[in-house]
Amino acid sequence: INIDAIKYFLKEVWPEVINKHRDAKLLIAGKICHKLRIDSQNCEMLGEVSVISDCYQNADIVINPVRFGTGLNIKNIEALGFGLPLLTTPVGAEGLGNGIGEAFLVAKTSNDFIEQCCHLLEDDNLRQSLSSSAIKFAESYNKNAVQPLLNAIEKHTIKWKVK
Repeated sequence: INIDAIKYFLKEVWPEVINKHRDAKLLIAGKICHKLRIDSQNCEMLGEVSVISDCYQNADIVINPVRFGTGLNIKNIEALGFGLPLLTTPVGAEGLGNGIGEAFLVAKTSNDFIEQCCHLLEDDNLRQSLSSSAIKFAESYNKNAVQPLLNAIEKHTIKWKVK
């Protein structure tokens, strides 16, 4: 899924982005780097990183161009939790519906991806707005995801009374 996503992005989106923003740089991190041979301008393979926060500190935006798959893509919540503007696909946004347009952006086509990626690179105010909303969204999402577990634990905890 991730290999397909980055190959798609590099072929269909990235050339147009760097054509408009020659100083843009794409950082690719994770085990996926071991499975890719990238011959693309302004692209750096970081490989596996020991401290993920360092990777996010070096980024201005995060892209997740996943085109198929199921369930929540945890990378999206992670990026939002670090307060980074996220651009993903409708598949990547599954499970995060109420944050679209406010906490992150969704691109349906290659042209959408190009336009929105360029817009994010050009507009500091948009990045700052998405960043602020991203953190709030991730906090709310995590709280809502954990609360049922906490309720279940509390319900099934044996309470002891000492006489």
